[in-house]
Parts: sequence; C-alpha cells; structure tokens
Amino acid sequence: MWDGIAALCIGALLMVVAYELARTNVSLLIGRQASPWLVDQIRALLSEQDEVLDVMDVRTMLIGTGRALVCARIDYIDELTASDVEQACVRFHGLLQDHFEDVEDVYVEPVPRDDTGVRAQADQTAREPSG
Repeated sequence: MWDGIAALCIGALLMVVAYELARTNVSLLIGRQASPWLVDQIRALLSEQDEVLDVMDVRTMLIGTGRALVCARIDYIDELTASDVEQACVRFHGLLQDHFEDVEDVYVEPVPRDDTGVRAQADQTAREPSG
C-alpha cells in the first residue's frame, strides 16, 4: 500500500514539474515580451538621456530565462552628428545592461519624428495587449 501511495505522489510531482517546464518553454518559443514594468523603465531611462528627443517605440523579447532583447526606436536631437549617434547607441547599450540585469542585447534604431510609418507602428504596438 505504501509503495502505491509513494508512486502516486512521485507521479503527481513529476506532472507538476512537467507542466511548469512546458509553460516556461512555450513562453520562450513564442517570443513573449518582457514585463510591462521593464519596458516602462527602459523607456523612461532612455527618455532622460541628453541626446534623445523622443523614444518612439520600445520592444522587448525574452530570449532565455532572465534574459531579454531590447529594440528601441529613438528620435535624436537634430544637432547630433552621425558619430554622436553611434556613440550614444553604444552608451545606451551599456547603460541598459548596467541598470537592468535581464537585458542581454540592445538594438537602437534612429528614426525621425516625422516618419509616419514608424509612428503608426509604435501606436499600434501600444494598443496591443501584452501577454
């Protein structure tokens, strides 16, 4: 009798572990977004930088347990040269990695504020529910 109860308990434990592993792996396979809190904090940090006129879009994707990829579309102030923008992009990469331990990779795309296609895409992303 005790062997049967122990086997049932072990089976139940294995089912719980399998469920949790499957749930975690599915969210990684479908490219789930990082937490809304992290996205908001990244947007706020980038907005505070002197070179930035507007953060048009921030997208994230979980690429592993505790690892996130960040893609940001930024409108820089007009006075910057191409070299200044390059240096700012490199600095933003280090800044985000220093402030957020989950951030693994950072991609920054400079875009003009009057790019209606990017603006519409960013507005559409903002309206989509996060999962």
